[in-house]
Order: sequence, then C-alpha cells, then structure tokens
Amino acid sequence: MHPLVDDLNIVEPVGPLSKETKNYIDLLKRKLESISQELENQKRVNTGIQVQKMVSEEKNDLLDYLRSLAPEKVAELSQPTSPEVEDVIQHVIDELIDNPSTNLQHKGNQSGSQTGALSSSWDGNFIHECSSSPLKSQAAVTVSRDYLARLLFWCMLLGHHMRGLEYRLELSRALSLSGDVGWTIEDRKY
Repeated sequence: MHPLVDDLNIVEPVGPLSKETKNYIDLLKRKLESISQELENQKRVNTGIQVQKMVSEEKNDLLDYLRSLAPEKVAELSQPTSPEVEDVIQHVIDELIDNPSTNLQHKGNQSGSQTGALSSSWDGNFIHECSSSPLKSQAAVTVSRDYLARLLFWCMLLGHHMRGLEYRLELSRALSLSGDVGWTIEDRKY
C-alpha cells in the first residue's frame, strides 16, 4: 500500500463518517493504489528504455578502429601467415562448436530443416561431422552477446600473440640461416 493510505488509517475522525464518505475514501484509496502501481510500472519501462539507449550508444573503440581500416588491411590482418596459426584458429573454432554451453543447430542439405539444439542432447559424432565437413552441412552456433564479445576479444588477443610468435620465429630462422645465432634458450636465462 501507498504510505498516504496508511496515514489515512491513523487519523482519528472528527466525528462519525457517513457511509458515502467512507465509500468515497475507499474509492480514493483504490485510485491512489492504482496510480501508484501505474507509476511504478512506468518507472520500470523508462529504466528499461534508458538501459537500451545506453547500450546502443555505447562506444566501442575497437569496432570503430576496425571500421576505419581499408578493406585490404582488414583482409591482410585476418589472414594467417603460417599453417600452424591456421591450425590453432581451426582448433579454437572446433572448441567453440564442441562446447556444450553453446546452442548448436544443424541445417542439412535436405530442405534446410533444422534439428533441435544439441546442448541438451549431446552427440559428439554429429558435432564432429558439422565441424569437419563444412560442404556437407552447416552449423549455426547461438551464444549471448557478452559471450561473443569475450570470444572475439580472446581470439584477437590470441591472434596478436600468435603473430608476435610468428615474427619471433621468422627472426630466429633468418638469424640461424645467416649463422649469427650463437646462443640458445638456456643462455638467455639470467
């Protein structure tokens, strides 16, 4: 109940109230409760709208940076330079598909029908078939926005780290071919 309604019960009447007066007071109490409830509902709706506006207006510097790049640069950055990196990326994708917390749906070649989500009925052979033969079937993975954002962040971090390792490997190969490498990993210890 609204606080004012409780206050009305505390006030001592001046005298006996007529039936019409009591009915009118009851009517006002009901209207007050109804309006208070409507106000609370409107506050919840407004809060939801404000949250949606904040999310849609959220600035994503990384996305802005990627949008500012030329398409050739994005293609260059997204291509692995060695088969080892490509294997690691494929392993990450396979782990994503094999993760039971994701919702995997199969779209077969026959009339594009979907089977149910595999998160409840787990079938490793089916998942292996989806991930190992992309021409035979397609897999759709459904995850939350936050999960996808974290996954993309870690993939970018992994890619950056792998690229650094590639540069290091290329440098060590170049130095070993030129005969300038006279130290080993044990020599680098302090």
